[in-house]
Amino acid sequence: MAGKANRNRNAGHGWEREMSTLLNDQKVFPEVGTARELSRNYDANKIDIVTRVIEEMPDLGLAIQAKTTTVTSPYPKLLAELKSGMKVLGLNLLPVVFHKHTKRVGERFMPKGNYAIMYLEDFIPLYTKKTAFEKGFVLLQKYFDCIPDEDKPEINKQLIKLGL
Repeated sequence: MAGKANRNRNAGHGWEREMSTLLNDQKVFPEVGTARELSRNYDANKIDIVTRVIEEMPDLGLAIQAKTTTVTSPYPKLLAELKSGMKVLGLNLLPVVFHKHTKRVGERFMPKGNYAIMYLEDFIPLYTKKTAFEKGFVLLQKYFDCIPDEDKPEINKQLIKLGL
């Protein structure tokens, strides 16, 4: 039985590292890390991955619980645990469950799908902010020619760094 527990634990830790790497590589958030590497307090409060919050946009940070299972996870319970853990830690982040749904094929576990689950009341403002940022970018493009020529290369470099 210890072998199965170790396999499950290793699969879970691997999924956490994979998601942390993905968020960093895609530049979704600056400095993402697993709770085990950033803070044992996070790990103890059900947070597996945390995004370090940008001071200008603290409500866009995420507290993520990563699960890899062959069955559907109890999302309401997991999100409630994340909210409770954040309250204990004094964090104001968006709780999200990253779920890797797998299927056992012989001795291997094959991915069936990867999901990000969050509260609807958290998704709506997040999407609204995304729309506002897009409109802001279009506005910036419209007035880019008004920016002094000596400032344009630096602004352009920063926009490229942001992936815009």
